Amino acid sequence: MKRERSIKVNDFLKNIIEICKKYGFSIGHEDTQGSFIIEDFKDENITWLNAASDKTTSELSKTTD
Repeated sequence: MKRERSIKVNDFLKNIIEICKKYGFSIGHEDTQGSFIIEDFKDENITWLNAASDKTTSELSKTTD
């Protein structure tokens, strides 16, 4: 099932992913508690990040991703 995300949130995530690729790092998380970790680039971290839900209050220009 696809989740709805705003165009702004999709653009935000795309920019983060571009920066990850540029620097060769990715954002990860060991579990649901604690802080994020920055590690060498891993495709699975990008997949995890790109699965983020849109919890913003903006309802403008919703899209499916």
